[in-house]
Amino acid sequence: MTALQVEVQGVSVVVGGVRVLGDVSLTAAPGRIFGLVGPNGAGKTTLLRAIAGSLTPARGRVLVGGVDVRDMGNRQRALMIASVAQTPVVPEGFTAGEVVLMGRNPHLGLLQWEGRRDFDSALEAMELTNTRHLAGRPIESLSGGERQRIFIARALAQRSSVLLLDEPTTHLDIGVQVAVMNTLLEVMRERPLTVVAAMHDLTLAAQYCDELAIMSAGSIRAAGAASAVLTRDSIRDSFGVEAVVLEHPGRGGLIVVPGSGPRLR
Repeated sequence: MTALQVEVQGVSVVVGGVRVLGDVSLTAAPGRIFGLVGPNGAGKTTLLRAIAGSLTPARGRVLVGGVDVRDMGNRQRALMIASVAQTPVVPEGFTAGEVVLMGRNPHLGLLQWEGRRDFDSALEAMELTNTRHLAGRPIESLSGGERQRIFIARALAQRSSVLLLDEPTTHLDIGVQVAVMNTLLEVMRERPLTVVAAMHDLTLAAQYCDELAIMSAGSIRAAGAASAVLTRDSIRDSFGVEAVVLEHPGRGGLIVVPGSGPRLR
């Protein structure tokens, strides 16, 4: 398995007659984390769904490893691309361990049962996400943060070459947020993986993403290194907020401190 490049080429998406994405292009390099930031409704989730192949663009195309996702069968896509939704559907009646093991389904043939390799992959993913102690718990009994870690573990157990994350640190406290991002870095050191992640926390995105794209109204306003993308002007234009952008005094990278902005009316 090798890390695969993700190329979005002039993608436009129309939903219910409304253009949700307009002529979006980006390249996520193999073995790196590409972050998508922007306000609610900017099109981040729609873009991830287009990359995953779960919706078809009105124009443009998405290539993963040089192959158009529209030309892939469902099983091939699942072997190449794993996704964690912002609000995953919780399958009632299963334990957390069984949900993680579902990540191995693309590797199984028709009527084939899980084998030792599948169980080992699921166990490794649960250890990486510190969820092994939850294995026997009913998935619906877990907190929002615990469920989020279980769904990340399921995606890691899938062992695909591309991982799509929609707000991966939702429902998580600050310590677990950092632990999740550090886990991604650990996984990427051990296996080839390309990550595309939509994130709300601009500081977290700046600290962990190799490249960023800031989105607004279905378009990419800027893309590149965090220092070039997360500027006071771009944050004001996209979020309508005045912000202070500082360099982290210890580890480098950026810290984004929001200032004045609009009110809910």
